[in-house]
Amino acid sequence: MNKGDGKASRTPEKTGGDLRHHETIVHGTLKETIHSPPRKRSSQKEKKKATHSQTESHKRSKRKPKRSHPPRQKRAQQLPSHSYPHNDTRFPPPNTASPHPLHLSTKDGDHLAYHLLYENTDRKLSQQAKTFLSAAKTFRHDLPDDLDRETFVKTALQERKGIHRISDGRRGNIWRVDGAETQLAACLLGMKGVVVSAKGRRERFDLFGEGLEEAEGDVLLISRKVVYGE
Repeated sequence: MNKGDGKASRTPEKTGGDLRHHETIVHGTLKETIHSPPRKRSSQKEKKKATHSQTESHKRSKRKPKRSHPPRQKRAQQLPSHSYPHNDTRFPPPNTASPHPLHLSTKDGDHLAYHLLYENTDRKLSQQAKTFLSAAKTFRHDLPDDLDRETFVKTALQERKGIHRISDGRRGNIWRVDGAETQLAACLLGMKGVVVSAKGRRERFDLFGEGLEEAEGDVLLISRKVVYGE
């Protein structure tokens, strides 16, 4: 240690061959420097591997990505217009199987969901139509004898009490009867003809379908002009 110097240095002895830590005291403070071990030289094989991987990654980056095509969707079977009577396509042609819910475009621009019971050959819905008509017949049989059915029905149609005409067409007019008006629906189905207009037009009602979703519980009827001699 020299007296003329204002600092002192201390170097530890080498241990294990390499110097890993070097401490220097500068004006009473400790400064520590960590030295990393010497780097190993890469071999010729490692250089070739690195060059090969870079070349492959460059080739992959140049490849054009494959376009993903959306799966083809099956088109719904659409019958030609001449298959429908009078070209009225509001509901399926007669004597065809329609097991799934349908939608009817109404006069108000709505789309009413329903199950078709009119001239539907689907086994389940055909049986459902028979059950409903049988229940309506029993209901009519249990009505009071003093009930004037024709007057009752005529008043309901004129005042639109529980019944509304929602669709017009050459195959018939479709009516929506509130679910609470079971008596009205049963009477309409049991009559051979009902006056539906001020001009005296008489129409006969048949079961058309049952309402679904927002129309659940309602009954749909279809009416056609009574043909002379029918």
